[in-house]
Amino acid sequence: MAYLSSNRTFYPLRNQFSRNVKKRLCAYYIFRLLRVLFLLILFWFNINHVHSQKSTSGQDTVISMQNYLEDAGKEWNLRFYYRDEWLDSIQVEKLRPAENQDQVFRLIRQVGFEPIAYSDWQYILIWKEDSPVYLEYDEEGNFNREISLSGKVKLLNSEEELIGARVQIDVLDTGTITDIEGYYSLRIPVGQYQIRANSVGQEEEMLWVNLSKDTTINFELADRVITLSEIIISDEALDQNISEVATGKTRLDIRTIRSLPAFMGEVDVVRSLLMMPGVSSVGEGATGFNVRGGAVDQNLVMIDQTPVFNTSHLFGLFSVFNQDIIKDVTLYKGGIPAKFGGRLSSVLDIQTRENLAEKFSGRGGIGLISSRLTFDIPLVPKKVSLTLGGRISYNDYLLKLIPDQDISNSSAYFYDANIKFNYQLNNKNTFHLSYYRSYDNFKFPSDTAYYWGTDNVSLQWNHLFGEKLVGNFTGAYSDFRYGIHSNFESYGYQWDAGISYRNLKADFTWLLWDRHEIGFGGSFINYKFNSGNLIPDANSSLNPIKLQDDHAYESAIYIDDEWNLSAQLSIMAGIRYSFYQAVGPADVNLYEQGQPRKTSTLLDIKSFSDGEVIKSYDGFEPRFAIKIGISRNSSIKLSYNRMFQYIHLISNTMAVSPVDVWQPSNLYIHPQYSDQFSVGYFRNFIENTIETSIEAFYKDISNIVDYKDGAQLLLNENIEEELLQGRGRAYGIELLVRKKMGRLTGWLGYTYSRSEKKIKSGYDEETINYGKYYPANFDRPHDISISTNYRFTRRWSMSANFVYMTGRPTTYPEAKYKIDGFTVASFGERNQARIPDYHRLDISFTLDGNLKKNKKWDGSWTFSIYNVYSRKNAYSVYFKPDKGFIPQSYKLTVLGAPFPAITYNFKF
Repeated sequence: MAYLSSNRTFYPLRNQFSRNVKKRLCAYYIFRLLRVLFLLILFWFNINHVHSQKSTSGQDTVISMQNYLEDAGKEWNLRFYYRDEWLDSIQVEKLRPAENQDQVFRLIRQVGFEPIAYSDWQYILIWKEDSPVYLEYDEEGNFNREISLSGKVKLLNSEEELIGARVQIDVLDTGTITDIEGYYSLRIPVGQYQIRANSVGQEEEMLWVNLSKDTTINFELADRVITLSEIIISDEALDQNISEVATGKTRLDIRTIRSLPAFMGEVDVVRSLLMMPGVSSVGEGATGFNVRGGAVDQNLVMIDQTPVFNTSHLFGLFSVFNQDIIKDVTLYKGGIPAKFGGRLSSVLDIQTRENLAEKFSGRGGIGLISSRLTFDIPLVPKKVSLTLGGRISYNDYLLKLIPDQDISNSSAYFYDANIKFNYQLNNKNTFHLSYYRSYDNFKFPSDTAYYWGTDNVSLQWNHLFGEKLVGNFTGAYSDFRYGIHSNFESYGYQWDAGISYRNLKADFTWLLWDRHEIGFGGSFINYKFNSGNLIPDANSSLNPIKLQDDHAYESAIYIDDEWNLSAQLSIMAGIRYSFYQAVGPADVNLYEQGQPRKTSTLLDIKSFSDGEVIKSYDGFEPRFAIKIGISRNSSIKLSYNRMFQYIHLISNTMAVSPVDVWQPSNLYIHPQYSDQFSVGYFRNFIENTIETSIEAFYKDISNIVDYKDGAQLLLNENIEEELLQGRGRAYGIELLVRKKMGRLTGWLGYTYSRSEKKIKSGYDEETINYGKYYPANFDRPHDISISTNYRFTRRWSMSANFVYMTGRPTTYPEAKYKIDGFTVASFGERNQARIPDYHRLDISFTLDGNLKKNKKWDGSWTFSIYNVYSRKNAYSVYFKPDKGFIPQSYKLTVLGAPFPAITYNFKF
């Protein structure tokens, strides 16, 4: 602009321009001020005008609350539910229609009520705290008529039933837990309710319903996206350890099992249980586990209602259960329901996934030792599906890398497979057909091979008879085979043995009402025992031996009653009656009465025909448990169990192996039975995120089995001459502290327990340790286990286990003597010494896949180290002669060095 070229020339014009602007601004502000004053006067006038109208004609501007809600309902297409007597005395101002629904809800709250919307915000329930539920009248004018609410809780997009899910109606202070088939049932009054379904690891689902008749409602819960790793031992309500009546019960879902450090990259069910108080083993290389001072054979282990007689691969290094096929694992140490029987110490109930899939999916893992793969195949979506799973090892190449030739020339492998067919006929009938197979082969450099395998088949039919009665019918078959094959030129042989098991049973659950449940049923088992068959090779100098087969029947009926009398008091009472028969065909030795059983006292042999009863045993098995709630966060529980066991695992080795012999009760081997008492105090802290418990138990055992010194158990036609029976006792205390949420989760467990036997007879040769109590082979007084998981980020986590156990008992020589110039050790009393204490540290790191939703492939890496600080734990201490001198002691260690592993897990 030209006038800006010289400030001096245009300076007077700039001053005149400034004066004009100031005048205009002053006029503008005066106009704005007058406008504000005008609006204030107008607002004051309107307020007074409205107040004047209200004061002179109030009756025209006030209406009843019912009319207000009726007008609002027409305006916004809403329907309100309430009780007329609640609103009769309430009047509100009649204003212009509400601008939105929130304005209506605010007014409802102002008069002391709470509006709750359900069914897509088309229906509004109004309630107040002292009467929170509006109950409808039926056609006959009854106000409190009850109806049945039932259904199933499933996993979203998989149709897999959720066990132990909670279905809750808060306003009635009532709820229930789904059973083994995911089924629930409640008896409630007619009315409108908010129903919540939740399960640990899944998102909660809430539903508002108007119930006027018997109704079936199924819930489908989605997996929860957890940003912080959680170790939760139970797939139940957070306070289930406080509220449920059962004692000594541990439930692990597969998420918990996968959070623990893996051995050789394999997640393991049995090793996870060994981290819990009251559960132990004699060490690496031993099959099975011990519960509350019980022997390995005193645990009833079932997968899909069929027994598993051997739970280990590779002599105890792995369990026989594939993690990808497992849905739920429940261990009963005490408070065992009456539907279970046949063992003294515990019941391990494993359920595989029942996946009525909508689409094809799979999961698996690739590791250094083994790999696994599982497919879910929908044949008819949500109606018929097939699950195929398998696992195989390939660890021979690792053995070749070890310098010790005895190990490098050995061979070891295993595999297992699962097939499950699921068919949902309708809402009342579901069928499950399961097949399980496992096989192991271990070969020493000396050409001696050990093998064992299992084939299990079960068919289950679940039928809903009505809202209150559910039936589960099962037919099961199990075939466990084991043996030894030697290729030595001069005495090669094939030895095999096994058990054949057939079972038919029916279990019923009758829900009297939501706090009272009765279970009843019965079963029949047919056993066939192959006690041993030796077949020499063509060039062998051995003679063939065929021991006679043993046959037995075991049947039982039971009834269980669980009654929650109140929030503070619950009881569970039941009784089981079992009946056992040893039957022919068989030849039975008859010995002199009042004399020890041995060849010199054998009088005769009696033959029994096919099906003829040799010996019968029976007994009642009462069960009782009570829970007394002390406060909202604590309770005391007491229980008593009597259990009978009719079959026995016969072993004279310090650790049980898969080729030990099973022996049924007969004329000379009586069934074992036990009485177990337990009491526990349970307390939760910080909104149930920290659990603590202390449980004490005492178990008295009759007819416990042991063996004579120097007993020969393998291929012994007169095995009853080598076996002894007496009394046993086990007692102890278990402590558990568990943190379930946060970055750092895990638990600390401590067990002090003793397990002792007493074999006393009128004959020295049938008496052990002069008739005094002595420790059992698996007696380990102190047992400490610590398991932790720390989540660094949403994808990275670290887990660690530490275990410490007292060394198990053994027998050491106390003196020596010479025979024909040879020095021989003289051993002292049985099990009076102990091998060194056992302790070990394991760690693992997990890198989860990306957190994107709806991804087609999800993978994670797990890096683990077993026995981090290279502890050479003794599996056994043994003695052998050395060039005519006194036998020297040697320590055998199975895994005495760190064992690293890496596994890639995936699902799609």
